[in-house]
Amino acid sequence: MQRSDKMLEAPEIGSRPPAMHADTSVSGPAFPKTVWRRVELAAAGDQEAIGELYRGYRRPLLTYLLYKLNLPEVQAEELVQDFLTDRLPRCAAKADAEVSKFRNLLLTALVNYARDRMRKDGAACRKPKGGFVSIDSPDVPDVPLRITDTEAELEWTRTVIAETLRRVQNFYNRKGKERYWVAFEKKIIIPVLEGAKPMPLRELAKLGFESPQAVSNALLGAKRKFEQFLRQVVIEYTGHRDEAETEIRQIKNCLSQSTEKTSENLP
Repeated sequence: MQRSDKMLEAPEIGSRPPAMHADTSVSGPAFPKTVWRRVELAAAGDQEAIGELYRGYRRPLLTYLLYKLNLPEVQAEELVQDFLTDRLPRCAAKADAEVSKFRNLLLTALVNYARDRMRKDGAACRKPKGGFVSIDSPDVPDVPLRITDTEAELEWTRTVIAETLRRVQNFYNRKGKERYWVAFEKKIIIPVLEGAKPMPLRELAKLGFESPQAVSNALLGAKRKFEQFLRQVVIEYTGHRDEAETEIRQIKNCLSQSTEKTSENLP
């Protein structure tokens, strides 16, 4: 991952979010919260509204492609840019607040777009003269089939957690405190997301800490940093500070549920 240390600055794109394996399902609304008037204007061709939706959804959609499909950064960037340019107004026109959340519609459309795009690109690269390649070829990247509304909600939740962790790691890397991130990852993140056994403090101290107590203090600071970046990400994705607190509580609750078998919880 690349690095960033400015708390209110979005980190560089060139960092890959951690893998997300925990059951991070939540009830109730996730983010980003749709401003339906903006969607209606975008559907009518209002360029300002289209631009606002583009800017608001580009980062979470990119994060999704990076962590879920494990795509190279350049390919993911191109896919998201082309998708939003080609399909955003169409998605806005199809949106119905009584049927589905706009973010779920957008994510489902992105999955379909990415699958079709990569299959076509892959087939074009391998197509011999006068021949053809099946879209079911094992060389074609594995893209999920159509996702349900519930699955889309879950993916949005995982996306914001992945983005938050990316920023925490970037922060410590830029500060030259990589050992703080490694300790946080091995003691808390991996156990929460993958169900692994937390590494003992005495082992983590070997990373360059003065003592197990120093590790404990570093972990406390990392937890606070996680919550700080979580709030930053949610505010960016919702666009409203008042709505962010509800979203943050939901994310923290689902993370707490994932840590029942571990001795430490995320904040």
